[in-house]
Amino acid sequence: MFRSPVIDGKLDDPVWEYMAEKRGFLKFKSRIYVSERETKFRIGHKDGKLYLGIHCGEPLPEKIIAHDNTRDGLWNDDAIEFFFLPAGTDNYMQIVINAKGIIWAKREKDLNTTDAEKVGKAKAYIGKNFWSVEAEIPFEVLDPWKKCINGGKFLIGRTVMTGSDADRLSSWPAVGSRGYGSKECFAKMSFSRMNGSATEDTVLNAEYDSFFFNELAKVAKSNPTPAEISKYGHTDEFKKQENLRKEIRRVLFTLKHDKNKQKAYYKRWIEQKYLAQIISRKLDISIETIDCNAIVKVNGVPVQNGSAVIREGISVITVETESTGAAPRFRIMEKDLSGNWKYYPGTSPAILKPEWNDSSWKVAEKKDGWISAQKGRTTFRQLIIWNETPFGAMSTLWPQVKTWEFPQGALEVMLFHVYSPFKHTWKNYEQRIDLPEGMEILNPVKAPSWGNWSPKSIRQEKITRDGKPYIRYILSYDVSKIPAGTAYYNYIPVKHISFGKPGDKFNIYLARKANGNVSEIESVLPAKIIPPINGGKLKKLKIQFYTSAPYLHGAGTTATLREAEEIYAAAVKAGGNQFIIGCKKPYFAEIAKICRKLGANVILNSNNYPVWGATIPGELEKLLRKPGFECRGFNGDTWELGRATKGRIKMYCPSKVLGDGKKEFLAAVKADFEMLIKQSYPCDGIFMNWEQFVFPAKGRRGLMKGNGDGAYCFCQNCKKEFGTYKNIPGAENLSDDEIYLKYKDQFIDFRYHQSAKIHGLIRDVILSMGLSDIFYCQTANKAYWKNAAGSLDQLFVGCPGNPSANAKWQKFIDDSMEFFRTTVKKDRFIGQRFTYFTSGYNVKESWKKGWVLSDSGILEPHTWKNQMIRMFASVHGGVDLGAPYTLVSGINYYIGEATRLAAEYEDYFYQGKRNDKLADSKQIAYPDLLVLTLGDSRLVLAFNETDQPKQVTIRNLKLKPGQKGIICNSKRKLADPSNVSVIIPPHDVIAINIFH
Repeated sequence: MFRSPVIDGKLDDPVWEYMAEKRGFLKFKSRIYVSERETKFRIGHKDGKLYLGIHCGEPLPEKIIAHDNTRDGLWNDDAIEFFFLPAGTDNYMQIVINAKGIIWAKREKDLNTTDAEKVGKAKAYIGKNFWSVEAEIPFEVLDPWKKCINGGKFLIGRTVMTGSDADRLSSWPAVGSRGYGSKECFAKMSFSRMNGSATEDTVLNAEYDSFFFNELAKVAKSNPTPAEISKYGHTDEFKKQENLRKEIRRVLFTLKHDKNKQKAYYKRWIEQKYLAQIISRKLDISIETIDCNAIVKVNGVPVQNGSAVIREGISVITVETESTGAAPRFRIMEKDLSGNWKYYPGTSPAILKPEWNDSSWKVAEKKDGWISAQKGRTTFRQLIIWNETPFGAMSTLWPQVKTWEFPQGALEVMLFHVYSPFKHTWKNYEQRIDLPEGMEILNPVKAPSWGNWSPKSIRQEKITRDGKPYIRYILSYDVSKIPAGTAYYNYIPVKHISFGKPGDKFNIYLARKANGNVSEIESVLPAKIIPPINGGKLKKLKIQFYTSAPYLHGAGTTATLREAEEIYAAAVKAGGNQFIIGCKKPYFAEIAKICRKLGANVILNSNNYPVWGATIPGELEKLLRKPGFECRGFNGDTWELGRATKGRIKMYCPSKVLGDGKKEFLAAVKADFEMLIKQSYPCDGIFMNWEQFVFPAKGRRGLMKGNGDGAYCFCQNCKKEFGTYKNIPGAENLSDDEIYLKYKDQFIDFRYHQSAKIHGLIRDVILSMGLSDIFYCQTANKAYWKNAAGSLDQLFVGCPGNPSANAKWQKFIDDSMEFFRTTVKKDRFIGQRFTYFTSGYNVKESWKKGWVLSDSGILEPHTWKNQMIRMFASVHGGVDLGAPYTLVSGINYYIGEATRLAAEYEDYFYQGKRNDKLADSKQIAYPDLLVLTLGDSRLVLAFNETDQPKQVTIRNLKLKPGQKGIICNSKRKLADPSNVSVIIPPHDVIAINIFH
């Protein structure tokens, strides 16, 4: 490059125009180009730095997902991934940059991630129909050995969160069966001289450029499907799409040699196709008037020929009347309009906007279907909410499912958002839920809180729907205290009492109204009955819940203890046996009693005391007032959390409590634990969530400096210990900034070394009290974990974290277990697999921002049996499922199916050793074929993650003479288990036990 570009994400620096451009990414593990979101990039170098410029086409930039930090990784963000493999090596560098310019990086075979600050610079920019990123990366980051990247290999991947699941991952070049790890597929990077502006018609893009003509030819030969015509045919945009299709047919062969026109037509087609398939529906509207003239408008457009089109969301319906007689009135014929109107004397363009606040308007009088108008000119107004499904843009129900499954006799918790979408709140807010008789809402009325904003009243009406007796529940809310534009949550407990039998399908009907003239067109939620929950009782493996108390960490509570008991009973029936509960609240004590009554372990959440310092009042807090015990933050700042008691920092000095203050520290910790248990409830163990970084990232917990801010301890004692541990003479004389700038990595290792030793002391205190020590830290913090060998009791690890525990993530889970086995010296840990997240407290448009933790973004209950068995077979300690009330839509049933199998063969899962080479098959292989061994016996697990049955023949290798087997699912005995043919049902696992 003749000069370095300005790194601002915009790609508008002229220097880029002189770099060859590569266009077109291929779908993951395929040779098919992604057709709807073009990705193109340029690469250059200047003065020992590599420059990336990547343009990501995006028709829905408002739906881009990008987080502000890398705490939970960037795997579910709109992001690009740059892989670089230096010449002559087998250890690539992976750099991920999301649509906010946040960097995550790791060398393939390193234990820990790479400090983002050392990777280089990146900026992202979100435009009208694209987002782009620019990055500057020093050569030594990519190739620390030769510091020259010419001749290396690379791959660029893209994650799209706004489109279909099929198009979520793409790359150039194409990848093989091992995904982005397919190093043999990487492209070679070769430097060349700058020789003027890059031409578009290059060998590099020949295949992709022909793609446009081929796709246009497909359009010309095709016709809309009957389903498309039925769904979209009534709209003007669909008619425009079909006119464009005819135009493409007419001009196709004139485009044969004009690549620019090919791209222009293709872009027009994609954009028009998108416009044509925006979710919409037709309203058939007619009006009758007496003594007045009237115009009906939908979103400001006059209704013509008795019909109008509304799109998903909120639409404004207005009737403008002008009296011609003494008693002006009108009536509207449209089954989906509520008939509830407010009126305004006169008219104004602002009235046509949904956000217009008409709360002060009067409700129009209605008699026999006729609405009374005023003399002169009057505008009548109502708002219509329409969602194509119960999970549309302006919906209330969460999480998203295709069909809500109800186990017989169990309680399901349905989360509803309660909100006004505007800057003003709504009055008289009601949520209607129609359920068949035999499905019962337990009375959810209680004092509201943001964590469970309960209705102020509930009433019932007997009705008939689908020829069956139904109960209509109408829940009335006070929303005046909910901040406008945000949502609070209401967890509604729905219990199956007696309706139907397994396999029976039915519908749940949902609608709401508010403010006197706001109504929702009814949405329909498909549902079905499934068998009762019938899990196994595990003795060693743990099914744990780290935020047990419903709801939202205790921010909201259940209306009754019966409701809570129903939630826990379902979890225990599924196999749940360990519940972590908050401290020092009467509600938590009641929850603990319920769990103990159900036979489960009760673990006390200590508010992260003392790993996060003196987070509870007590002896440790008093100890910090003594000389030498209080930590010193970076450059004298208060410590990261800023939690102070009477102006005092709550964190202790690590060197002091590991040195001459150890005895006093241990005594204080034990006394505080005893006090905490006494104030809370009897327990079986204590849980602490550590999750610390020595130098917290910018933006984490409000830190804005991005340097050493938030780190500790920089007292003279710690500096001296640091110098001794890292052999740095005179370290006690270094300034805090010198340590950060010159010895950052060494200090990180030192601090983690100290922390692990302190955690060992805390563990010993807990074990001496006859309790278990449950310790959590995220998987990726390997710099800490490598110091933690011998310091911890029971490990709870964020693995796989937020992704599904499926075949795609099997190797990551296995690699993680191998790391903990070899480095942390632990043969098992409790992994992590949650169902969904809400958007949090006081978040704008929070009803749109929840997160279902599945590959499809939709809750997939039928996948959970396989996921649990994979976790048991891989981490050997169990699974933490987050919160029991989030196991909805029948997930408890499928978990129960897994725990029943696991309980029967628990020794294999708990202490078995994996040896997947002992089985092979032509139909399936690792990661869908796993083998657990226990001595000479083994348990073979064959997974099917597809929607169709899969017939496989499995060869079991290296059998001992006389070994026999049994297919665990069917109890079919095998006299000769060397070759076993089975049919694996969809989304299921077959287990084969081989033994003497």
